[in-house]
This record gives sequence, structure tokens and C-alpha cells, in this order.
Amino acid sequence: MRYFTFILFSALTYSVFAQPNQITKIEFQSTSRTYFEQITITPYHSIITQKLNREAKATTQKQIITSDNWSKLINKLEKTSPKQWPKLVSPSQKRTYDGARHSQLVAYTTTTSYTHLFDDLQPNTELCNLLSLILEIRDSSKK
Repeated sequence: MRYFTFILFSALTYSVFAQPNQITKIEFQSTSRTYFEQITITPYHSIITQKLNREAKATTQKQIITSDNWSKLINKLEKTSPKQWPKLVSPSQKRTYDGARHSQLVAYTTTTSYTHLFDDLQPNTELCNLLSLILEIRDSSKK
């Protein structure tokens, strides 16, 4: 009986405090035949992985992210609902027939993820500010 009570209490506590639509991670990834870059940002840190050509080794850099930067990212996300990302049209589709980099933005929640695909650094206009902020965070880690 104690075991059952503990399980029931744990389940109720989780359901009360869990926020199913809360963003837990934001990711930007861009690849081509010779280039790879991935930027992963959580409320606590950012991880930047880059491989600039076939012969080079991938470099990974981890840094602590400020709560101010995380708040800015969340504010940008709230302006464009991640649920709408798959429906957003990319400005071009060059990645389907030439050597343009394949890029994507992914927002992870506690229950699911939302993805927007695009060429190079040209997402839908609604996501340009978000991508700019992610790239600023990447560039600040290089200093």
C-alpha cells in the first residue's frame, strides 16, 4: 500500500508541475558535402560543433549560457509558434537540386520537437531574428 501511495503521489506531483509545452532545447544545424555545423542551446549551456572540410577534425566547444540570452531566445520563439514551423515556406529550395547547404532549426519541448528546413542561412522571414540571435551566441563563444 505504501508503494502504491508513493507512486500515486509522484505521478500527481509530476502532472501538477510539468509544463508540457515548455521549450527545453533549441538546435540549429547546417550541412553540405564538406561542411557541418551544429549549435545546441539549452537553458544552461550551448554546444557548438563544427567541421569545416572533409579532412579537418570536428571541433566542439561548450559554454555556459546566460539566463538573459535564454530569455531572449524564448521571447523570439514566442513571436512565432514552433507548432507552425513545419508549415512555414522556405524562401528557396536550392538544397534539393544543387550544392546549397541544408539547414534546419529545431525546437524541443518536453513532449515533442518542431522543425523548419531551409537553405544556407535563409529561413522563413518569421525565423530570421531567431537565427540571428543563435548565430550571435555562437560568435560570442569564439571570443
